[in-house]
Amino acid sequence: MMRSEGLMLGTTIAAQRCSGHTKLVRGVGRGVGALRYGRLGPQHSCGVLRGRGVGIRTNAAKAQGKRDESVLFRFNDAGEFDSSDTVFSVNAQASSETPPTPPKRDPDFSTISSVHFIGIGGAGLSVLAHVALEQGCTVSGSDIADGPRTEAVKKAGATVFVGHSADNLGEDVDAVVVSSAVPEGNPEVDAAIGRGIPLYKRETWLGKLTATRELVAVAGTHGKTTTSAMLSMVLKDGFDDDLGAVIGADVPQFPDCGGALHGSSKRFVLEADEYDGAFLSLLPTVALVTNVEWEHVDVYPSEEAVRESFKGFVSRVRPGGALVVCGDDGGARAVAAAAPATCRVVTYGLEPGNEWSATMLTPVQGGTDFVVVRNAMPLGRVFIPMAGIHNVLNALGVITTAALMGAAGAFDPNRTSPLNLDLADEDSFQEQVQKTTKGLEAFRGVCRRLELKHNIGDECIVYDDYAHHPTEIRASLQAARQMYQDAKIWVVFQPHTYSRLAQFYDDFVTAFSGADRVIITETFGAREESSIDEGVSAEGLAESVLGPPAAYLKDIQDAVERLVWELTAVTKSGLMVEPVVIISMGAGSITCLADRLVERMSGEIEILD
Repeated sequence: MMRSEGLMLGTTIAAQRCSGHTKLVRGVGRGVGALRYGRLGPQHSCGVLRGRGVGIRTNAAKAQGKRDESVLFRFNDAGEFDSSDTVFSVNAQASSETPPTPPKRDPDFSTISSVHFIGIGGAGLSVLAHVALEQGCTVSGSDIADGPRTEAVKKAGATVFVGHSADNLGEDVDAVVVSSAVPEGNPEVDAAIGRGIPLYKRETWLGKLTATRELVAVAGTHGKTTTSAMLSMVLKDGFDDDLGAVIGADVPQFPDCGGALHGSSKRFVLEADEYDGAFLSLLPTVALVTNVEWEHVDVYPSEEAVRESFKGFVSRVRPGGALVVCGDDGGARAVAAAAPATCRVVTYGLEPGNEWSATMLTPVQGGTDFVVVRNAMPLGRVFIPMAGIHNVLNALGVITTAALMGAAGAFDPNRTSPLNLDLADEDSFQEQVQKTTKGLEAFRGVCRRLELKHNIGDECIVYDDYAHHPTEIRASLQAARQMYQDAKIWVVFQPHTYSRLAQFYDDFVTAFSGADRVIITETFGAREESSIDEGVSAEGLAESVLGPPAAYLKDIQDAVERLVWELTAVTKSGLMVEPVVIISMGAGSITCLADRLVERMSGEIEILD
């Protein structure tokens, strides 16, 4: 096992293959990001190394073939494989293998007419496939199974293959976009390399898609999905009705409840993902950072590594642009120091010292009411139809960003010069804040973010939530308690990845104090095959939870049966005053619990959906 300390995008790597394994020999680079060991097979000795994080520890990747050889790789600043810097050197043993055709030079993005997406059924690539179709491209793609997203993109006009094969790659394909979830050795990736077709990671494709737009990129360990969706709807309603956007989740107010707005104006809102250093291909005009906390421990070995990646992101803000950060968050404040001198830095939050703040927070029926303040000057009262302090902060970030852009003339149709947010007309901020209110009041949230799924008679109300980090669990439970002060709140939590459970185990133990009852199911391993720490498990977490009573039930269906049994018992006892609130939590397959529960109870109780 070797440790790749601080390897960066743009790094030249020497990888030596001997005895069937790939070893990292040396690396010298620039930028922020890091690299994943790639598969070196005899059919493509040049291989592909994909972004993986900063300074991670990983097993050497297996490789085919027995001969010793070394290969140099280079990725450019956009995270693309640059074949011109590939050097083949074979040791004492000669080889008759012919190196594959080097990838073509990156084409003019506007000339691409046929795109193939590997992993088209995922949330990240399916939305990009829809965008490509809207732009008039021929779109094909593949995934391991059919699903709602593959069906939707097929209905929109794409050709979708179930399963991966080199034959899926059409003769006219100009570019291939590959999901970070696609494992090494994918035959379509191999075929693209062999045929010299430009190969892009999702983030690199997004960087090119937005390169000619005034990009508003929303990043953060938590809250970026809700914030970017909210910002999109606020800007579309009050500032720019032809806005473009790509969000990493389904948004009920977007066309077909998808993740994209297909507008063609200069402005484009993007949820900027930090996983794998994905946001390092972007060049935002405005960057909004909600918070920075240690997460994705399979990629980032420490909180400092996360901060370094975010610093790389904020350093890419264009001259004349702005960095909007939540000043209440220590991590966000720390990375703000990396903002370019040509960039305006603006803070928001609930604590003293922020330029923008919210006061007089009032929980009301269906949401939260508060007053927006800038430098001690009240600018207006707003309402958001969402509970939770975290959503007040999300909304405040949206208001700050929209008002700043509006005051700088970002939406002036006659503007021809580059946007300069230092020139914002501060006298117009009150007017700009008022233009955000309608969009905020109408915002309907994002799927899987404390999403109301079913109302089962007088027995229970079922929500589904994406929370899979201790901070997110606490925030969601605080919001749920704001909505249901006297009701019993039962949580069914599915840990997501063994590495996250192991690293944040002690925080998970105390994260459920806002619940009245907790069920823990088996961990959803996702990209990880087994526990990295035999002393840490989902069952052990259930035994360790502090506060509410907790139980471990391995399968989701077992949890459904237990819920039915307990709901029946509570109902028959005559002690139920209000319906029980049940929340399924996690980023994996736990999302199916709500529908399974309804199906199981439909024969016994009237469903009021």
